[in-house]
Amino acid sequence: MHPAVRTGCAIAIAVPLLSAHAAELQRTYVASDGSDANPCTLGSPCRSFAAAQATTVSGGEIVALDAAGYGAITIDRSIAILANPGYYAGISASSGSAIAIGAPGVNVRLSGLKINGIGAATSGIAMSNGASLTIEGCTISGFSANGVSVVSSAHVRILDTVISNNGQNGIYLRGGASADIVNVTALGNALTGILVEEVAGGTTTASVTATVSSQNGAGFAVRSLTASGGIAKLIVANSNADGNTGAGYSTNASGSTAATMLVSASKATRNGIGFLQSGAGTFKSSGGNVVSENAVAVSGAITPIPTI
Repeated sequence: MHPAVRTGCAIAIAVPLLSAHAAELQRTYVASDGSDANPCTLGSPCRSFAAAQATTVSGGEIVALDAAGYGAITIDRSIAILANPGYYAGISASSGSAIAIGAPGVNVRLSGLKINGIGAATSGIAMSNGASLTIEGCTISGFSANGVSVVSSAHVRILDTVISNNGQNGIYLRGGASADIVNVTALGNALTGILVEEVAGGTTTASVTATVSSQNGAGFAVRSLTASGGIAKLIVANSNADGNTGAGYSTNASGSTAATMLVSASKATRNGIGFLQSGAGTFKSSGGNVVSENAVAVSGAITPIPTI
């Protein structure tokens, strides 16, 4: 066979193999000068997160190379979306949620993103199904509903993140979610900085450390308002509720439900009420808390827990 013929056959075989590989990349890229017609590689990046996801294998990651807005995304697989350190990687959404997660069993990690709600956008990050969600080093602001909303039995980690000026809550958890929240600032949200709630008879829990909830409608709140025995628990340590219109820390439960808050080594300053226990909720306070300069220091029954 002529060498040219052999070369032609080799090319004909190689092209479909490369195309199949491009659809299952472990790591894909987006950039301000990219195109969604590209294969989303480092040399030929895509322009949007949504296009990059389509070429990323489950368990892979999308990297934003430079400063740009990369569009809203509905996540349908386990994936990490990462900003190149030092660059603005943004999502601006005028309708719906900027990042929607609803696929069963997915594990999602979001790092370094700037997520902004404009117009009638709903929530910044909304998880209705999935196994886990990690949010680190992000800013989330300006949504008509919640900055972060998780309403499924996922494990959630939120750290080193600012969540501000949303129309409802900074962080809203229910539906069996279990969360660790570390070094978060919830600022200027209309309802509550961080709200843990159970409404359907399950158990939703959160542990909060080194976090500030300031100038919201309320600071840290836990409530269970169902007739079917729902349980909501919130543990707060080394944190500060300051300048909230309502209570800095509050519990509320009704009927056979249980809402429990434990606060330790934390501050409640300049709030409408420092510590609030209402309904059947249980509010436990351990040593080292400071409750000062609130319009009302304490309302309801606070259970002291000795420090050992």
